Amino acid sequence: MRLLSLILLSFWFVSCSKSNDDNNNTPDNLSVITITTPVAGFTYLNGGILKVEGEINDLDKVSTARVQIKNKTTNTLYFEQTSTAGNVTRYFFLWNWTISGISAPVTATVSVTGRDMRGFEISKTVDVAIAP
Repeated sequence: MRLLSLILLSFWFVSCSKSNDDNNNTPDNLSVITITTPVAGFTYLNGGILKVEGEINDLDKVSTARVQIKNKTTNTLYFEQTSTAGNVTRYFFLWNWTISGISAPVTATVSVTGRDMRGFEISKTVDVAIAP
């Protein structure tokens, strides 16, 4: 009888815990991403440095930030880096890519993605030109 009471008690705790999780319908606070550099449409030269700088703000705390630079036409990935943000509401980012391997003019998409502690992601993009 004691074993049965323990089993029933454990089911009760599990069901209460589940109920509390289901009632947590707090809406997500989406990240706000500001990219200050690069500026859309600016032309960068092969061998130069493309600086990606700005900030991510999120009341649910930023867990990671990622940058990707891709060829807009072919989707070829030129550069990618992910940083741990440290669970802060305001994260400043700065990534530098030394441009290499560009033999013809291309349009590149710079994409910054922020992920919050709840697992939600949001991205912002800027298109730039890269010349050989």
